[in-house]
Amino acid sequence: MGISSDGIVAWGYDLGDPEEWDFELDEDKLDELSDTKPVRLELHCSYEYPMYFVTISESVISAARGYPKVFDPYIAEGRYEEWEGELAEFARENDLPAPENVGWFVFSLYG
Repeated sequence: MGISSDGIVAWGYDLGDPEEWDFELDEDKLDELSDTKPVRLELHCSYEYPMYFVTISESVISAARGYPKVFDPYIAEGRYEEWEGELAEFARENDLPAPENVGWFVFSLYG
């Protein structure tokens, strides 16, 4: 078993560095919110230093090294307003920061 690095594309917003959060999420809550729809938390950075994006679940595309995936940005055509509302509702319900700088992001997970 070796080290992996995954490329991830998703529509949403970054929660930033956990050491700078002015809110708290314990490990159980992080796990719970990483398995929800239509919005979920997506782990990135590394398992040793986890960081999170708030994403629209259906927008998330993860590609392991050596296994490319097709990315169709038109999946969201005409749905951005709906998705922004879903992100805002998820943030309110879970005491997370309101969405800022929302859009398509490419990020990675190492570990």
